[in-house]
Amino acid sequence: MDNKYYELHVTVLPQQVVDFALFCKTVQAKPLYIQLDRGLHKNQLMLAATNMLPDDVSARAWADDYRLTVHQHFEVTRTKLESRLTEGPNEYYEAHWKLDFPYGDWECQIDSFLADKPHLLRSLNLFDPRIHYLSQRIYGSNDPITASRAFNASGVSINFGGLPLVKTHYERCVWDSNPALDFGWT
Repeated sequence: MDNKYYELHVTVLPQQVVDFALFCKTVQAKPLYIQLDRGLHKNQLMLAATNMLPDDVSARAWADDYRLTVHQHFEVTRTKLESRLTEGPNEYYEAHWKLDFPYGDWECQIDSFLADKPHLLRSLNLFDPRIHYLSQRIYGSNDPITASRAFNASGVSINFGGLPLVKTHYERCVWDSNPALDFGWT
């Protein structure tokens, strides 16, 4: 059986930012400090880790073990397990477009672009304020092909909208322990 790619995000209370970033180094995870453009929990401090595993059940066990490790040092508010955009049970489908604004009036450029695109969500990387993300979620679907088509249409719009796109990522959210953390954003 071939292993599949999984990505894990463990979100903690955004209080001990420096200690958390150092902790991420010790557990070989990438620290992320994301600021949503709106919502009840705008600042989300999290780690990202990846693994190749045989199936969703094994991935969920890995996610639970990782969460427990983090919980020994920080207050965990969410555990989110994702895989590539494939068939399988999901909480939602999600796409991310990474933008790099090295100069200029990016705020007006993004605002203007998003004016007629309420399906696109915006966030910022507080560890690197040049990096912005546009995201899109699709709830209540079990059709990854239709989701991919919708994400592709948004990606074309972003690409031809003149935004400085550097990376695109489509995924299936296998498990989200606290989707309410994004209330007011999604």
